Amino acid sequence: METIYDDSTMAIRMFEYDFAIALEKSLKNGTPYEVKLPESCVIYIRETKNTPDNLNVTVHIGDSIVPYASKVIRIKNYSLDQLFSKRLLLFLPYYMLRFEHSPSDIFLEEYRELLERVSGDITSLSENDILDFIRQIAEHISPDEETKKEVSAMGGQVLELWSERVKREGWNEGRADERLNNIVSLLTRGGTEEQAITFLDATPDELTKAKEIIKSQAKRS
Repeated sequence: METIYDDSTMAIRMFEYDFAIALEKSLKNGTPYEVKLPESCVIYIRETKNTPDNLNVTVHIGDSIVPYASKVIRIKNYSLDQLFSKRLLLFLPYYMLRFEHSPSDIFLEEYRELLERVSGDITSLSENDILDFIRQIAEHISPDEETKKEVSAMGGQVLELWSERVKREGWNEGRADERLNNIVSLLTRGGTEEQAITFLDATPDELTKAKEIIKSQAKRS
């Protein structure tokens, strides 16, 4: 993987990459005389007027002409709902790039919605990293200094480590049934057993019971 902002040679270099990957795979598989080119793609997280719609290379083999195309994926074409539903969470921080030339009020409105969605829909240790990355990009592309200050202040209100939230809300305290419910909640919302042990002081017996509850709930649904 490489990161390029705008590159007129991307089409030919994609062909070079794909051929190198295909050749290496053929040698590993013991089929050096059979080369299968991968179906790779180029992801554009930011666009300019020079961003191509297609990346095509025309390959001449003797008298034959073989068109070779690399898929183009534009993050700008995905709505916020689609980014969540398709679990393209890695690209959430770049969502704000589509508003970098928008008026300040629209920019802040979209920024606020994005923060609220991430805080509400993602519950894991990576949530804070995503939120922080969103804030950094939003600050960098803010239309003016006043907006930049509001972006920073708004982000600070929601940036809270999950471990801090667990401690603040007392998830690892209380009666045995409450502790078990919290462990089940953590696991069903994307948390791992290691996180349950670290943040909820979960015991092996509690983890076993929690997994049994989750399995039972899955059967009933």
